[in-house]
Amino acid sequence: MKKRVTSSILLLKNKFQIPRNVFALGWVSFFNDLASEMVYPVVPIFLTSFLGVPIAIVGVIEGIAESTSSILKFFYFIFLCLSSIFLCLL
Repeated sequence: MKKRVTSSILLLKNKFQIPRNVFALGWVSFFNDLASEMVYPVVPIFLTSFLGVPIAIVGVIEGIAESTSSILKFFYFIFLCLSSIFLCLL
């Protein structure tokens, strides 16, 4: 009698009823997030060492990135508040 070999992907699919493409996209998303989190701390070193950018400019770039993120979060919060008010009126 032959022993049946099943892969871990098939076991996971059968256990949680997750389609293979959703499972694959989950791993792609995981590796994309992992890569971006690994690159983020290296950017200032790359800018100063290889491109010769002064540290003050790196600070300005980081400040612009953080302020842009905060401003967009604020406008998204306002959008959510206004949309929830309109949804309550309906």
